[in-house]
Amino acid sequence: MSDPQVQTNLTQPAYPAPASVDPRRRLRYLAEAAGAYAAFAFFRMLPVDAASAIGGWIFQILGPLAKAHRIAERNVLAALPELTAAARKDLLRGMWNNIGRVAGEYAHLRRLASDPRRVEIVDPGNLCARAVSSGTGALALSAHFGNWELFCVAAFRAGGRQVDVYRATNNPYVDTLLKRTRLAIPGHRLIPKGHGGMREIVSQLRLGRCIGMVVDQKTNEGIPVEFFGRSAMTTRTPAALARRFECPIFVAVVERVGGARFRIVVHDMKVARSDNRRDDVERTTRAISDILEAAIRAKPELWMWVHRRWPD
Repeated sequence: MSDPQVQTNLTQPAYPAPASVDPRRRLRYLAEAAGAYAAFAFFRMLPVDAASAIGGWIFQILGPLAKAHRIAERNVLAALPELTAAARKDLLRGMWNNIGRVAGEYAHLRRLASDPRRVEIVDPGNLCARAVSSGTGALALSAHFGNWELFCVAAFRAGGRQVDVYRATNNPYVDTLLKRTRLAIPGHRLIPKGHGGMREIVSQLRLGRCIGMVVDQKTNEGIPVEFFGRSAMTTRTPAALARRFECPIFVAVVERVGGARFRIVVHDMKVARSDNRRDDVERTTRAISDILEAAIRAKPELWMWVHRRWPD
């Protein structure tokens, strides 16, 4: 029987198909999609460095005008109260620049992922290679940090295939573009959150595949874990899966090291195992959160502070 605590995070209702939405919403979706496809085509015509730089420049100008900027301001003030007003402003400017660069880089994901001069892997203990060759499957975890879409490159370079769990965007037309772009990365597959998602995750683990999850966002079905000194609801799915299937976990953080160049730093992750399943899951979840927090504290401008990570 499957573990209900594992299932809850991946059983969100599927988004409606385009034909099932009301006409006004469908028109809005089509207008949004037209803009997204036009932007994608524009960035695709540019060299990758130019696409990244222009995307960063656009978002650095427009981002502070968005409602999401106020969320980011509150989050930074609460999480990093020691920063001066000027430092917070610089951090948020850097955040928007990074998000814009990610947007510009979407059109070049395959090229970036395939170029070792663009994406360096730092894994001194060969943790990733050991995990993907374990025969038990593995869990690769990351955060919305740097260009998070590239964190699957660590498993691919180590000889594995990564299957990422993803949440569909509200706009099904835009979602089609994003899926197609992500699937262009070599050795990459996707599992949508929703009905049947957990069954597919278990199936892929049993085939020895690496399951990728971005685990830094709030989830109502999670457990409270301290994150930047505040309680934040955090997914327990990776910890529960690792304990149940005795598979290794590694955390791969994608640092932007300048322009459209990246360093993926692989962190070891010990899975707690004792006679107390609940305690093990909580301990492992806290350890994952601590690794991500340390990476964000080191380069806070690379994290996506616009998410409502904590209760207001």
